Amino acid sequence: MHAGLVFAANPQFNLYAQIGYLSIDDADGPEFKFGVDFKANQQVSLFADYRATRFEDEGVDLDLDDLRIGAAYHF
Repeated sequence: MHAGLVFAANPQFNLYAQIGYLSIDDADGPEFKFGVDFKANQQVSLFADYRATRFEDEGVDLDLDDLRIGAAYHF
C-alpha cells in the first residue's frame, strides 16, 4: 500500500513524494520516495528520484536505497 502527493510548482516542474509499506515473505517495513520531474517539451521529460526502503525480518534490518535519473518520451 502506498500514498503520494504531487506539487506542480509550475506547468513544467513537479515535486512528488510517496510513502508506503512493503511486505515480502517474512520481511516488511516502510518505503519512502521523493523526486522531481521536468517537462522539457511536449514529448520529453526528465526525472530524478530517491527511494529508501527499510525492511526488518526477525530482528535483522535490511536498508535499501536507490537513486533513479532518467528521461521519458511521451507520445
